[in-house]
Amino acid sequence: MHKTLLDSIPCNQLMKLTSLLAEKPEFDRDIRDQKVDKGDTLKLKIPFTGTGPFDFKLRKNNREIPANHPRIKLIPFDDYVIVQIKGIFL
Repeated sequence: MHKTLLDSIPCNQLMKLTSLLAEKPEFDRDIRDQKVDKGDTLKLKIPFTGTGPFDFKLRKNNREIPANHPRIKLIPFDDYVIVQIKGIFL
């Protein structure tokens, strides 16, 4: 069964990306809705603007998700960051 992740879990409650620099990046574009099958890997592409370098952290329920988490990874690029979540179960 396909589900739309952003319909099921509000992104602003699930994750919060922050920068450790004084000049934070701006996330001014919407994240595209995606559908994944149960157990598949989800990749969210989150575009941003700003002058780096940036050091992103991922948080859920105001708690930092460790960088070595077995299922969740942040993959930064110059103008976007990928949030990869393995084994989605909604």
